[in-house]
This record gives sequence, structure tokens and C-alpha cells, in this order.
Amino acid sequence: MRVFPFLVLWVAVELLLLIASGRFLGVWPTFAAILLTGAVGLQLAKHQGVAIFRRIREELQSGRIPGDALLEGFLVFVGGVFLILPGFLSDLAGIALLIPPLRRKAARLIRDRFLRRLLNRPFFFMYRR
Repeated sequence: MRVFPFLVLWVAVELLLLIASGRFLGVWPTFAAILLTGAVGLQLAKHQGVAIFRRIREELQSGRIPGDALLEGFLVFVGGVFLILPGFLSDLAGIALLIPPLRRKAARLIRDRFLRRLLNRPFFFMYRR
């Protein structure tokens, strides 16, 4: 439930930025900027997604498990979704996830947090007949 307040704050900031942009630039330039970032973002996400897919295929063909590549592929997908959503804050987050060094850093943070949470919990196995 900690996510809900963050989402409400995110939407509020997005709306404030869109209103401010509409007042500063005008309605039509703001609308055009939203459409332009969405279109450019989709093309960038498609290009990055194809590159990630190629990397996953190469790792599988060489007998390695493509863990990092799969996580980066998921982050490219999330970045593409952020770019489709209207708003400047979501566009900024989407672009950040499509820049390879930033995406790798985010993937490393997610992986490390997941492993830390996994290793700090007691593990038990329950077997029933």
C-alpha cells in the first residue's frame, strides 16, 4: 500500500506540469509536445527492444541464462509505457529507462534489492503427502 500515495503524488505533479505548460506555451504546443514525445519514445523503445531481444537470443544460443538482459528488456518496456502516457514527468522517466547506462544502473539496483530481500528472509520448504 506504500505505492498508492506515490501514484497520487505522481499524477498531481503531472497535472500541475501540464497545466503550467499549457499556460506558458499554449494548449496546442503542449499537446504537440505530448504527441511528439510519445511518437519518438515509441521509436526509441522499439529500437532498444530489438537490441535487447538480440542480446537475449545470443546469450541463450551461447548457453547462458539471460537474466540481466531480461530485466533490461522489461525496463525498456516500462520506459515505452511511460513515454506513451501523457505528461512530462512520465516522459522523463521513460527516456531515462531507454538510455542504456541509466537502464543498466536501474537494473542493477532492482536486482540487488531483490537479492537482498530474498537472502534476508528465512527459507523453509513444506512438504505434504
